[in-house]
Amino acid sequence: MQRIKKSYSVRLNPVRVYYDDLEKVVECIREVSSKVGFSSDEYTFDSLEDLISVKKEKMCTLSIVGNSPYISVELKRDGASVYVEEDSPALRACLKKLFCVVNAPCAERC
Repeated sequence: MQRIKKSYSVRLNPVRVYYDDLEKVVECIREVSSKVGFSSDEYTFDSLEDLISVKKEKMCTLSIVGNSPYISVELKRDGASVYVEEDSPALRACLKKLFCVVNAPCAERC
């Protein structure tokens, strides 16, 4: 018998995220995941510094993904989402931190 893994996700309204917010997102994902990757609708990036080096005033689509365990933060024009692949205390804590960073009004309460 094996227990079925439960995934968790949170959907948000459109958000505006700045560089220091991205640093917090990456820091949170690195606490529980071995590797972090980035992609936009035009590029993939190996690091946050690579992402910042692209001189665009704004990006309408950005994905930040951690592997092992899988965690994703999707930032799109029509909304944002935070997803973790399994239920564990560490991942639930990470999900809450990510939610608070991405959802700015909540950040003051977390």
